[in-house]
Amino acid sequence: MTSLALASLLLMGTGQKDQNPTFPINSERPNIAAETFTHKGDAVPVIEIAWHLKPIDPPRKSPKLFGVDKIPWEFPWLTSVYGETAPRMIAAQQVFGLRFSVYSQDNTTKARQVGQMLGCLWDDCLQRLHIDHSDIYNGKIIDVFLCWGGKAGGEQIFDSFGPDHTKVNTIYFYDLNSFTDPVECAREIAHEYGHAALNSIGGYKEPEFWANGYLGEKLFLRWFRDRLKAGTLASNDMMGADLLTLDRWVTKNVDPLVVAAATHQPTEAYLKDDTLAGMNKYIGLSLYADTILPDLMWARSTVLTGSTNAWDVPEAIAMAAEEPNEYDLTIPAYLANQPIFVPTGRGKIAGVKILKFAGKWVQIQGPAGKHHVVNRAS
Repeated sequence: MTSLALASLLLMGTGQKDQNPTFPINSERPNIAAETFTHKGDAVPVIEIAWHLKPIDPPRKSPKLFGVDKIPWEFPWLTSVYGETAPRMIAAQQVFGLRFSVYSQDNTTKARQVGQMLGCLWDDCLQRLHIDHSDIYNGKIIDVFLCWGGKAGGEQIFDSFGPDHTKVNTIYFYDLNSFTDPVECAREIAHEYGHAALNSIGGYKEPEFWANGYLGEKLFLRWFRDRLKAGTLASNDMMGADLLTLDRWVTKNVDPLVVAAATHQPTEAYLKDDTLAGMNKYIGLSLYADTILPDLMWARSTVLTGSTNAWDVPEAIAMAAEEPNEYDLTIPAYLANQPIFVPTGRGKIAGVKILKFAGKWVQIQGPAGKHHVVNRAS
């Protein structure tokens, strides 16, 4: 996703309203400015950010109630984030769906910055993992609230709203004045989007009950770091975070968890730990699977897990790895020629030394790069 917009338009007219969740791109909408974004090298856009030029009336009220009086906060400004839901090679044939409604308490450009990063996160999940937002919550739309008050940080809540108690998936970012450090802003957004979009594994006593927020920040910031290196993403697609600082963050917070997961057999006892250390073991295992397996294989394992228990994850990863006739497993440079565990079971893996079998996981040693795995003759 490049930060270079294909179009920056003032859309005036009597066409479809912004609240409609699906529209052909560049359709006319009254009093709304819009900007479209494209992948580097592509001819058509994949994300559109559209913001109201006037306050919405009435203002949106938060589903969450605040203070001792339990009243909602009001948000009169709306920025909408649309994503390409029906890919077409010709821009005029594209169909975009509303995926985020970003509400703010004043006309701040941070709403567009937050929306832009969330749009990139949504697009990455869709393209890499084939994961879209759940239909259960307000037709796949996540409501995001940028708040001047509250304790600095973020919060994701599955809630209900309105007289019909519509189920909503909501994210709040508090004390917007503190939202200044680029990498910390990106981390906070990635964390809350992890809660909103990724599979839920939980039961932890610390630092949170659910692990998908901490998984999200580590998974997504590593993806973004890699895309910044490849030149397919720009710094201002992720709150202005620069490659050097982001690379240091990933090296410190992500790589050690991957190494630990790779070098430990993922037994039930290893993962049955409800402390911070136990959460990091699960997160490390998920990041490791994302490192060595094809994207859709790791995504498939999250479906096969079938519970919210971390100790069910190794079996699900192995089951996903057994499904295709063949695939490529990737050993990164920092795990080259180290004894590591991989979920290949009895599959034949080329170019490595087998050290031992441990159920459906196998300890191997081999050089960096892609290694072909054959489960069965096609």
